[in-house]
Amino acid sequence: MTILDNIHIAATQAYKEKHKAGMRYSPETFSHYQLDVLRVICIVSSSISILSCFCTFYTYGAIHPKRKKFRHQLIFFLIIFDFLKALSILLYPILSMVRKTTQIGPKTINFLGFFTALSIEGGDLAILSFAVHTLLLIFYPQRTGGLYFIRYYVYVFSVLGPTILACLAFINEVGYVELDIWCYMPERPTWYRMVLSWAPRYAIMLAILIIYSTIYFYIMKQLKSLEDQQRTMNNSNATEFNLQTGFQLDNEEKLKTRYKIIARQTKFIFLYPLAYFILWILPLVGNSLRLDLKSNYGLSVLISFMQPFNGTIDTLVYLYREKPWTLTYSNTPKSPFASEEHISKWRTYLSWLPLYKIPSEESRRNQTFDENLQKNINMVNALNPEEFLRKDSIIDDLEKHQGGENSSNSTATNINLRSMDFNNHDYSEHDHDHSNIQSNNSESDDEIDMLDFLNKGPQ
Repeated sequence: MTILDNIHIAATQAYKEKHKAGMRYSPETFSHYQLDVLRVICIVSSSISILSCFCTFYTYGAIHPKRKKFRHQLIFFLIIFDFLKALSILLYPILSMVRKTTQIGPKTINFLGFFTALSIEGGDLAILSFAVHTLLLIFYPQRTGGLYFIRYYVYVFSVLGPTILACLAFINEVGYVELDIWCYMPERPTWYRMVLSWAPRYAIMLAILIIYSTIYFYIMKQLKSLEDQQRTMNNSNATEFNLQTGFQLDNEEKLKTRYKIIARQTKFIFLYPLAYFILWILPLVGNSLRLDLKSNYGLSVLISFMQPFNGTIDTLVYLYREKPWTLTYSNTPKSPFASEEHISKWRTYLSWLPLYKIPSEESRRNQTFDENLQKNINMVNALNPEEFLRKDSIIDDLEKHQGGENSSNSTATNINLRSMDFNNHDYSEHDHDHSNIQSNNSESDDEIDMLDFLNKGPQ
């Protein structure tokens, strides 16, 4: 048996004795005042994070069921773990400041530590699942649908995996211990926390880095091909330019628009992993210092704020990226030919809340009617504005159908409206309005264009 093994055994035994006696253990030598400052900062950060998570829950519930995508469910899972983490970290400093003269019991410490570890590992797996889902969508969009078809396995693994890791902390009869601002795994012996916490996290970070690096270089390659195609169009066949000026300008404009869309969507793809790494930079540095039994109060202040702040950062990214207020019932037009859809009772009970308002069937059909009318007029004008610009006649025909006049006019306009729906579907990839409703399994117009671009290349 080596000297290092003897040290580990002695340290473990000391932790067990202190744990049974209800004593806190931390290598820090901060004063009581400094610890109180750290805990107040932690309480403030946790409270903000909890409120942010409630904001996500609220807006997620307001999204129309047909406009919820699988990535929204992954984000929802991530926010649930962020909420549990913020709540667990919030309770310990409150109890510590309220019960200054008495020690917190081991059962309470183990309870808070277990859910803290569970939420941290669960958040890591949620981010990894999001990365794998994005990778599959980009490289195999038509074959896999990402992780959607194995979503139930993803749900089970996202809960079962973190639970097992959190339970393994009890194998050394110590479980979880009190640290400065939270309850977590003991810092000695070093291998204990490394195996159960940091090693899986490092592996997940490495996997995320590899996945998004692969995505980045693939997208850059496709964008470069698009630039080369645009450059070729600008320099090709100068003798035919006068005959095809309008056509070339139109194609050039479409390429520029598509390039902007792909570039913007590329930025969106990297928001979640970027936020994840930003949140873990300081804890990684702090963990490295603790391995050498070093401490830095300024760094501890920053860590106290950032440790429970995941919910706030992820919520801000979610609101900026997804814009859930544009996906509600009020912003979801309904086809004039669709049957009346079922609305859950709980949603009708909450219809008085902001974003939860359910418009009448007539108003939603009128909204679709107006949008399709404008799109059809724009399409006709683009084809031949001098010959086909007859807005008044189109409006008259559509109003006759909407008002339910004679059957012959209604039948004729019915055909026109169906053709408009078909045209709207055909041209949806070139219409970049995020508020347009797509099919249940589709993404927004910009994302359809991007996935098509990544799948087929810049053709």
